[in-house]
Amino acid sequence: MKKTIFVIIALIMSFSAFSQISTNENPYTYKIEGFNYQKIANVKIDKPDLQQVLEEDIENDKQNKMMRFGVILPVYKDFFELANKTQTADGVVWTLSVEVEEAEALIFYSDNFQLPRTGKFFVYNPERTKVLGAFTHQNNNEYNTFATEYIEGDKIIMEYYQPNSESEQAQIELTEIGYAYRGITKLSSEYRSSGDCNVNVNCSEGDNYRQQQRGVCRIQIRMSSQYIGWCTGTLVNNTNYDLKPYLLTAAHCIEDVVSTSYYSQFVFYFKYENSGCSVTASEPSRSRSVTGTSVKALDNTYGSNGSDFALMLLSDEIPLSYSPYWCGWDKRNTAINNGVGIHHPSGDVKKISTFNTRLQNSSYGSSSATHWYVEWAETENGWGIMEGGSSGS
Repeated sequence: MKKTIFVIIALIMSFSAFSQISTNENPYTYKIEGFNYQKIANVKIDKPDLQQVLEEDIENDKQNKMMRFGVILPVYKDFFELANKTQTADGVVWTLSVEVEEAEALIFYSDNFQLPRTGKFFVYNPERTKVLGAFTHQNNNEYNTFATEYIEGDKIIMEYYQPNSESEQAQIELTEIGYAYRGITKLSSEYRSSGDCNVNVNCSEGDNYRQQQRGVCRIQIRMSSQYIGWCTGTLVNNTNYDLKPYLLTAAHCIEDVVSTSYYSQFVFYFKYENSGCSVTASEPSRSRSVTGTSVKALDNTYGSNGSDFALMLLSDEIPLSYSPYWCGWDKRNTAINNGVGIHHPSGDVKKISTFNTRLQNSSYGSSSATHWYVEWAETENGWGIMEGGSSGS
């Protein structure tokens, strides 16, 4: 496995979007005695042909590019036209399941999503062991877009509840489904998509960086080319010390596009990590996420004389319950002798890589002295490296 990486940074621009924060409650159908989930209306979508995608992934992975893990499948159907309607004493519930054969996970995307003040929307798996929601009017944004975290498995259930007292009708379009084809599956009770040499952040190697690790998040990137990928980002403070949710990542993780709605469907996962050092430690949490961002500055000229960074501003404040931490930064051009990289290789749970030799001036492409060259070191619990998905860390 490679033990080197170019660590990226620099500055330029402006765009905008919303938040994934939910009420963390159970779907309304849980209250309906004897509700038959087997009879929910089901939409079956053909699985994609992945031959060319997988061939491209082999080359991309060799170059440590952003790790693609999914493709986006078009649907463009009105949720209410497809869903079952159930009248209750309190209100109305609509339910719909979506299935794509052999998916490791599914993601809900909407380009027409607007909820009234008292409406509640949920997405969950058929076993009802993973629930996202309730999403409410506070998840509405100016672009009428919406996106969720992924739900493991090849089938998801969507549910919308509206009380009798609500006169405004919700808008929910099932625009697209994200189809995850790799990097999600739970194998042998292990949550691992990266190389087994990597070191969990909660091993002893991270003891001196417990605050900084809280600033690192995994980014679910929506590409206009109909792919989904993983990158890493870090909360950074500013000179006003006002804890605005600025986040630093890599320019090659995103597309420099005019449409600001493009960024409204990025999902940021905080504290996606194992609780202990062992790979088989408890299942990682995915309940701490925020959706939507704007791009405030970037430099994607890393093939010539530039760097490779993007500075984002998340669309909502990060709840204190997420225990966020804003990392510091230093603009002096000074090489250091040791340090760590905290990241999500291949979209895996948070890892830590260590270096104990002096950073070297380096270049990328035809650039000159625009990057730091890092030599990763073997440590007590492994040999942390970088992979696709670590980009932006």
